[in-house]
Amino acid sequence: MKITLLAHHIEWDTDGNDDVARSLPSKVAVEVDLVEESEAGSINEQVCKQLSDLVGFCVLDYKLEGYSAEADYALQMTNAKTQSQNKSNTKDIRACEVWVEYADGTTHTYDVFLDIDASIEDQVYQSFEWPAFNNPITNFKWRELGI
Repeated sequence: MKITLLAHHIEWDTDGNDDVARSLPSKVAVEVDLVEESEAGSINEQVCKQLSDLVGFCVLDYKLEGYSAEADYALQMTNAKTQSQNKSNTKDIRACEVWVEYADGTTHTYDVFLDIDASIEDQVYQSFEWPAFNNPITNFKWRELGI
């Protein structure tokens, strides 16, 4: 049986390079197979492999918690609306889907909130192009989810 967990408070092995460490994600959703004697290995091995494959750095430490993408998305939407309502300088924040292609040919799709009045390109590059990956964005597309 496979479940999705949230790896957070991730400590990356960057050989003490704080700039690289700050550019790496601090939380990532991971999928683990709970079947005993799984070919995927122990839960720790599965989590570390997914994180390392994603970022290219080994993991020193992390914490896990149950994760629901739908619940996280709903929380982000609620927080974005609350933040938007609380600001006197209201931004036009919208739920969007962003498809990103990297130089090595990999692609990822993210559900995020974007400020429609600001540069979408800048927001995408700042959010999803991590210098430590040495894998620049070559293309991206976005669309408003309309929710």
